[in-house]
Amino acid sequence: MQNALDFCSEIFVPVNDDLENALYKHLQSQSGNPYLTVENGAKEDSGATKGPTASALLDPEAPPLAQKDIKEIAKKISSAGEIGSGENLAEEVRLVLARINSRRTIHREYDGMHSLEEETFAGYRVRLERGKLGLIAGASA
Repeated sequence: MQNALDFCSEIFVPVNDDLENALYKHLQSQSGNPYLTVENGAKEDSGATKGPTASALLDPEAPPLAQKDIKEIAKKISSAGEIGSGENLAEEVRLVLARINSRRTIHREYDGMHSLEEETFAGYRVRLERGKLGLIAGASA
């Protein structure tokens, strides 16, 4: 239980807003580039494994990353020098990435609108679409 609380507590860690905005812009501009080679990555034809792409790092639906992977990605991003400089840059980038990563674990549970649309009750689910609000049959729209 404590590990889960520690993991999710990083959502509330204060981060430098300017650095966070710069990191988001940087990751959006690098959308398809892989940031890490990990054992669980998708295999390419060459047999090499790829880690999450920059766009996947921002995706709240993506699976959570291990803390060691977050540290490695933070080092890689901060060493490129594209989002700033400073002696604590790698740690600040790690905190922003950890915050994003922590949101993933609770995103589905607490993202109110989406969780209502995904859950089925007595064979029906909610459709939250302007002009088409109501219940629909089945598990898909």
